[in-house]
Amino acid sequence: MVQQPSARAWRAVGATVFFAVLAIIFILLQYRAYFSAPGTHDLTETQRTAAMKSALKRGGIAALRERDGMTILQREDIAHIGNSKCIGEHECTRMVRSKRAPDHCGAVQTNLYCAYEIIDKQGNIAAALLKTFRSDVHTPPDLARNDPEWRYEMMSTERPDAQTAKAKLCLMGYCEPGALTKWKRPPRVEPPDPDADARKRCNGVLADVVGKGKTCLNPSDPEAREFRDCKDGFCGPVMVALPKGRYVRGTSDAEIAALRRDFPDHTQLGKDEQPAREVTIGQHVSVGKLEVTFDEWDACASCTRSKPPDDEGWGRGKRPVINVSWDDITRAYLPWLNAKLGLSEANAYRLLTDAEWEYAARAGTTTRYAFGDTISTTDAQFLDRPIGAPLGTTVRAGWFPPNAFGLHDMHGNVAEWVEDCFSFMNDAADLPTDGSARREGNCSSRAFRGGSYASGPMLVRSASRSSNGSDSRMKGVGLRLARTLGPKP
Repeated sequence: MVQQPSARAWRAVGATVFFAVLAIIFILLQYRAYFSAPGTHDLTETQRTAAMKSALKRGGIAALRERDGMTILQREDIAHIGNSKCIGEHECTRMVRSKRAPDHCGAVQTNLYCAYEIIDKQGNIAAALLKTFRSDVHTPPDLARNDPEWRYEMMSTERPDAQTAKAKLCLMGYCEPGALTKWKRPPRVEPPDPDADARKRCNGVLADVVGKGKTCLNPSDPEAREFRDCKDGFCGPVMVALPKGRYVRGTSDAEIAALRRDFPDHTQLGKDEQPAREVTIGQHVSVGKLEVTFDEWDACASCTRSKPPDDEGWGRGKRPVINVSWDDITRAYLPWLNAKLGLSEANAYRLLTDAEWEYAARAGTTTRYAFGDTISTTDAQFLDRPIGAPLGTTVRAGWFPPNAFGLHDMHGNVAEWVEDCFSFMNDAADLPTDGSARREGNCSSRAFRGGSYASGPMLVRSASRSSNGSDSRMKGVGLRLARTLGPKP
């Protein structure tokens, strides 16, 4: 005989069922927003590409590099974007609080964290993290049929700490040993060079000359190293292509000792010329054959509108322009000249760097001057008379013979502003050795080189340098131009 459950037992079962139903209702109330939330299915390839583009337009993206840990990559840092994968999660974004019912989640957002395999322009591998999301309270238009749009957001927009960003990447396996370095790097494909044949035939440098196009310049051939940029009837200065090369910048200890014997009156002898250091000029640079003249400066209306530079009564025309400051040159003359000739950025006209100037002045020599260890009035316009005697004046640019590079008046006539912020060479062990300008230090003061008509033999040497405020206008200082002919290696 089967024993029937007692009334007490039925009441217990009923109570259990009742409380189970209450629990289910509680769970439904607590998590009902999750039931209507979008799923966490992966993004399509189109959506992943769109997410990356959207993020890069707004700034940097958080990335884990194969070396050095977390970083932020900008658009310009990225050379290649490879595979990607995403993981999803649901997140309560709005809690509803009520006195009559338990607190519950009122709105849920679906998040996808997507990792992209990236190679930067230095060849380093990284995994970059983006966050995409969508909410059940938004119904944006479709990107494709039956495929609701995701809203894109980079991790750095929400300012997560590096630990949080890294945790997501680690969850996807990118922190495991060798996870990044095992990627196959795509083969480097060099863009086609339309000038490859012309470059092979050119025994020198193939340069873009305004008004003439691709032109083969040979720095070792005096007949094939000069050019002029011309546009709409206007021509720039005659420029000379210099060879690449190395030289020792500054003055050695032995030469300082020799200078002390020859110039005992110079108490500050060579203090801004040491230590002597080897410098590499690794790019093809062109340099003005002559110093910029009054004729060339006066053609710039914006440079003379307020007050033309004073010629001191010596005459203008073909004499080198004087009484122009570093600021006048960089803020007025160079922008005007480059606009006239349609040049910009890397190949625009500029001042020489200090290192380039000394390389050009030495022209392959190691002596005090490009002509040897002595200089005379047949070589340059400088002060070759007792102190206190009349100083003389400037002379027409190009009056004296050129050096071996084909450049006139690198010694004397007028000193020439260069790009560098002025700082004594022995104040910095990290003075650039690649021909670039020094852009730190005393930048309110700029260097000038070469000495002038009023300088003695000591100050017109290849290694000698001086400085003054960038807004200073001096009757012994002018300028010479430079233009880079190709990208720096």
